[in-house]
Amino acid sequence: MSRRKHCDALQWLAAGLAVFLLVSAQAQDRDLDNDGVWDYGRGGIDRDVDNDGTWDYDKGGIDRDLDNDGTWDHGAGGIDRDVDNDGSWDHDAGGIDRDLDNDGLWDETADGIDRDLDNDGAWDE
Repeated sequence: MSRRKHCDALQWLAAGLAVFLLVSAQAQDRDLDNDGVWDYGRGGIDRDVDNDGTWDYDKGGIDRDLDNDGTWDHGAGGIDRDVDNDGSWDHDAGGIDRDLDNDGLWDETADGIDRDLDNDGAWDE
């Protein structure tokens, strides 16, 4: 193999590896609150998504107010249907808000394309 063909092959191999690593990294966000600890249910131990010191209700704890607005969340036995506090009820709680991170893109779980709910640049797992 000539030297030029060898260099071309190495460049293609490096480009393929870079693309693979980029796609793998985007699909592996296991820390949605960006506190450095993988979330419970994503291979980690973090049971406190809002970082208020109390385990979340859906992760075996007693915290029923993930947005810390003083009202229990709709999915945890309460009446709070606006988890992101933007004034619109959330889509999964009977409302029209399909953008819980308020980045201008509908969330994937609400029929949109946004896979990065913590806006850290990595797709959520």
